Amino acid sequence: MSETSPPSATTRPGASGLPLTLIILLGVLTAFSPMAIDMYLPSLPAMSRDMGAPTSTGQLTLASFFIGLALGQLIYGPLSDRLGRRPPLMAGVLLYTLASVGCAFTTSMEALIGLRFVQALGAAAAPLIARAVVADRCSGVEAARTFSMLMLIMGLAPILAPTLGGFVLLAGGWRAIFWVLAGFGALALVWSLAGLPESLPAEVRNSRPHEPTLSAYKQVIANPAVIAYALLAALGSAALFSYISNAAALIIETYGVSPAHFGWVFGLNAAALIVSTQINRVLLARHGPLTLIRRANVAMSLLGIAMTASAATGWGGMWGVLVPMFFVMSTLGFTAPNATALAMGADRSRAGTVSSVVGCLQFTVGALFAAVTGAAYNGTAVPMALGILVAALCSAVLLRRVVPRLRAAAH
Repeated sequence: MSETSPPSATTRPGASGLPLTLIILLGVLTAFSPMAIDMYLPSLPAMSRDMGAPTSTGQLTLASFFIGLALGQLIYGPLSDRLGRRPPLMAGVLLYTLASVGCAFTTSMEALIGLRFVQALGAAAAPLIARAVVADRCSGVEAARTFSMLMLIMGLAPILAPTLGGFVLLAGGWRAIFWVLAGFGALALVWSLAGLPESLPAEVRNSRPHEPTLSAYKQVIANPAVIAYALLAALGSAALFSYISNAAALIIETYGVSPAHFGWVFGLNAAALIVSTQINRVLLARHGPLTLIRRANVAMSLLGIAMTASAATGWGGMWGVLVPMFFVMSTLGFTAPNATALAMGADRSRAGTVSSVVGCLQFTVGALFAAVTGAAYNGTAVPMALGILVAALCSAVLLRRVVPRLRAAAH
């Protein structure tokens, strides 16, 4: 299989250049998960204390959210292939908004963990449909560039959300954060109703109207290219979620950074991701997506080793961990959009179902790493660093053992 895929018969003529307003809307939809995760991170220690629970229990609200995202992916993809992109999106965003209101009212940690799961089930629709819309309208390198553009917009969430969350926490407490998230969901719902056209033509929807969901998944899962590239994207998410699940406790409690200033530290790492996605978009003019993924993996592996050594020995203190973390985030800007584009291009006739598999793997693997590194948190950066290193090494195995066989078989 080549690194760029030819346009599919399902691509509408002239659709490779998406309008800027549509790209912005798709970026906002892709930002649903980061907003719901990153905005409340500064409140995690305070929220846990307010409910009389240890920080490790509070971190389960992250793990349950990741699990909800993973399961939600399985629902919306086949539905969007059968019904179109708009109906599942509207249902999911509405569920997200209602669950956010429920989180604001909850009085127990157990209820909050459950409501975060429901919130995630709704949030799962937004990035999944955004990926499917891109696959409907773009292919190959153009799709990778479009995903890089979406990550530019999505990347603003990790920069702005923790800072905003810190100020909202100080002004109105942790419950106010969920009211803000509910408002974000309501605005996105109205914007999507008014500004998101149906991207899946009726003739494509009607071509397999009665294909059972399990049959669609069987076809996609049996495609080794989809799984290999989706796993590469998932392992990038594993590194990211290892960081996210430990960031608040590590930076606020261990390193002594205030909740208000936590957003600046978190946002700087998010800025690294944003900048690298745009460098990736430029480099795609000269290098294939897979080449860029390989080079990013080498850098991430070396950075993971350096961070683990620093965390284990204490050398460099906070900066011995956060500086390598900054560059780890930079490598993800080359991995995520390119691996996603390659996976989505492997079977564009079932873009919704492929998007489900891609998203499910991302959040399942991410939830696993978040749960393990969060549970292993011991007041140091060692669990987080090891999670990142393991993700990098697993990606290296895929890139050196599995992907070359797929490319050889395709030729």
